[in-house]
Amino acid sequence: MKDARQIAEEAALQSFLNCYIRETAAVEWLPAEEAAAGEAADGPAAGHVAVTGAAAGTAAANLSGAGAGTEPGTTSGVTAAAEGVAAGSAPRTSGSTAAQAAGTDAAVGAEAGVLAGIAPDTAASAIAGSAAGTAPEASAPTKAAADAAASAEAGHRLHTITHAADAARTEATWSNHPAHAAGASSAPVWPVSSPEGVYASCHLSRQGITLLAGVKHRSAVGRHLFEFPLYYRAADDRPWVAGDYVTVTTLLIKELALAAGGDVRTDELLLRVIQSCRSIEVFVAARSGDADELYGPESDFIAAEQSLLFGHLIHPTPKSRQGIPDEQLALYSPELKGSFALHYFRAARELVREDSTLPESATELVKRELREDPLADPAFVARYCGDDEWSLIPVHPLQAEKLLAEPFVQAWIAEGRLIDLGPCGSPYAATSSLRTVYREASRFMYKFSLQVKVTNSLRVNKFKELERGVEVDRLLATAVGEVCREFPAFDIVRDPAYLTLAAKGREESGFEVVLRANPFRGAAAEGATLVAGLVQDALPGNPTRLGGLIRGLAAKEGRSTDEVSRDWFSRYLDISLRPMVWLYMKFGIALEAHQQNSVVTVDADGYPHRFYYRDNQGYYFCTSTQNLLEALLPGIGQGSQTVCEDAVADERFRYYLIMNHMFGVINGFGSARLADERSLLGQLRSALADFVPMNREPSQFLHTLLHNPTLPCKANLLTRLHDMDELVGAMEAQSVYVEIDNPLVKEADARGFDPRQQLVAAARG
Repeated sequence: MKDARQIAEEAALQSFLNCYIRETAAVEWLPAEEAAAGEAADGPAAGHVAVTGAAAGTAAANLSGAGAGTEPGTTSGVTAAAEGVAAGSAPRTSGSTAAQAAGTDAAVGAEAGVLAGIAPDTAASAIAGSAAGTAPEASAPTKAAADAAASAEAGHRLHTITHAADAARTEATWSNHPAHAAGASSAPVWPVSSPEGVYASCHLSRQGITLLAGVKHRSAVGRHLFEFPLYYRAADDRPWVAGDYVTVTTLLIKELALAAGGDVRTDELLLRVIQSCRSIEVFVAARSGDADELYGPESDFIAAEQSLLFGHLIHPTPKSRQGIPDEQLALYSPELKGSFALHYFRAARELVREDSTLPESATELVKRELREDPLADPAFVARYCGDDEWSLIPVHPLQAEKLLAEPFVQAWIAEGRLIDLGPCGSPYAATSSLRTVYREASRFMYKFSLQVKVTNSLRVNKFKELERGVEVDRLLATAVGEVCREFPAFDIVRDPAYLTLAAKGREESGFEVVLRANPFRGAAAEGATLVAGLVQDALPGNPTRLGGLIRGLAAKEGRSTDEVSRDWFSRYLDISLRPMVWLYMKFGIALEAHQQNSVVTVDADGYPHRFYYRDNQGYYFCTSTQNLLEALLPGIGQGSQTVCEDAVADERFRYYLIMNHMFGVINGFGSARLADERSLLGQLRSALADFVPMNREPSQFLHTLLHNPTLPCKANLLTRLHDMDELVGAMEAQSVYVEIDNPLVKEADARGFDPRQQLVAAARG
């Protein structure tokens, strides 16, 4: 039986390896049976697929585009990655290009890989040469060869394994693969089993090292499950060595650093990987007996919020928390059921900045919360919660410690304009975001600034985000609110008020707090779960929460899990994807609807009932619809800084809603063995195609998803490697993006579906 340490280390390595494979495409999938059969015949593996990813050239471009020490730029995609190969620059950041819209990415990326001559065991030249009918080493690095490579890559779909007809074209790469000793006539000896019958092999060409992993689940959407331990070796004649998570992670980080020219800090990333893993170990050890609460059907909103033991499943440091001392981890961590009383300051009104869309001011709302709190000290309430010229500012206790050490705060206290009142009232529970806190009986959740770096970002509230929350609430009172009437099972959690103190010379003082409406009060909390909690991996021996729901429904209805999964997912698309795409097409408003920002409630039977989006940070207003929105709400975007180019909104909406959220849900079905991911991809594709008649120019959101063979995807590993804070800086340059395969097109092609026909038909209609 695995202990907490082993579970944590395997989870950490699985997440890191998935990031590496997604962001570099430097993986070879080696089918075990075909490999053995091919070796027995003294030939290459009949089923060997040289490279699976956004074409071999894209793999090379992504890996080389990791930079040579220059600051990441402001455009993304294969074109930018190819430029990175040529110039040796850092990976490019967001922004869609005309090449992407035209669907030329794969060809450009393949050409870049050929020209770069990178990663010989997985190089674009091998594919290009095969497609052109020449030996790989003889293929010319021309545009024609690159185009042929892109065409050949169309045959290497994620779930398609080539057979005997492809034996000749894989011979060159197979004979050089470290799993095959030169001249051997017997099957290779694999050091690990693979339930899927396929192995993932990553050749770290700059170090001459090969990693090998058995595969438990090979995902159509790119988030795989591996057998542990992983193995590595440095030469063909050396034995395979079982790799612990620190060794394997170090090798992968080193490969990225070498690809970047060596001018990156690798120690900081490795430190955060270790810190994240240790946090997971603590969480697993503490919660191993809480299976019903973590995954059971009777769970409620806060139980789900506090259930994410592993965190973001495609992130190198999902549980890294820089800024929380180890001794305070249990008090403030949602995974450890952290709850605490809030810390209050009393501030003179001349220091206060606040806004509210409600009849009451933010100050009045905070005081009212304490007046209605049964555990608030009556003397405190009588003295500080009346109608006077002072405001009460609730602060996270961890943030209060930081603020009290600030010289400007100490000066305010010395001047008598700020009074430290300390903790008061009922405990609030930490939600999954760490800094947003919840009390079931309260009208509001509080979202605090917190000087803690979680995943890629310091979790502080920017003043523009405070403005954004109240702006969106006002906007939803206009025609934009029609989305909630058109789709009554869809709602946006409002952020109707905020409160902070203004410090001279500072954009933010650290006192920023958002008052967020709490729709999960009393019975409304039952059956509510953030989507990340629904699809997260379970502790060994337990079903996932989604798995428990689907298998329960299948048993009750006498149907297969595949049938139930398709029905469940169809209902889910109706209340989540459809309203958000409708809102984007009609008003140009994109929501940053990743798994953690999305909450779904299930009905008494276990089917999706209602969907909530929450996040005052995650709104994008398209430039093309700015005049429309301005007419509805004059001055929109001025304080919130929410208006952006359509290409940026397309990219963020595509990543967060489709690649993170919808692909994550699909993977939740697949990894739990509930349904075929490709079947659910077909449902998602059809739902998106339904919106083609609503397509709004110049948006390329639908076109890229239904047509482009590759898509730009946020690269959490490279973003972390370059130590970028994705909440700081220009909206279009906050994260690294790389090209990955588009499973909606890859799988659609395999099923004979041509999305271009629908686009043309819609245009004619």
